[in-house]
Amino acid sequence: MSQPNNGRTDVVVIGGGIIGLATALALVRRAPQLSVAIVEKEPVLGAHQTGHNSGVIHSGIYYRPGSAKAVLAVKGHASQGEAREPAHLIPCRTPSTLSLVSTSP
Repeated sequence: MSQPNNGRTDVVVIGGGIIGLATALALVRRAPQLSVAIVEKEPVLGAHQTGHNSGVIHSGIYYRPGSAKAVLAVKGHASQGEAREPAHLIPCRTPSTLSLVSTSP
């Protein structure tokens, strides 16, 4: 994420999953002068994430409007484009989904 700083690393994030990558991204955004390294045991980033939650970033339509879950789901869904930019090395697919709502029982 950030460039090496004279061979020194200011912060090391252990784990290249969703939480580790989000943490590293937040650090670099908040303090761009930091040199941040991510240490991951697998040969690719995010290797185990998809098996833990089906690999889907939910849109938030199943949660009570205005609830923390709904707000965070919408934020996560909106920010997924950032994480899948080629520079971030996270392969993603964007399948289409159609949600229908009925107002009668």
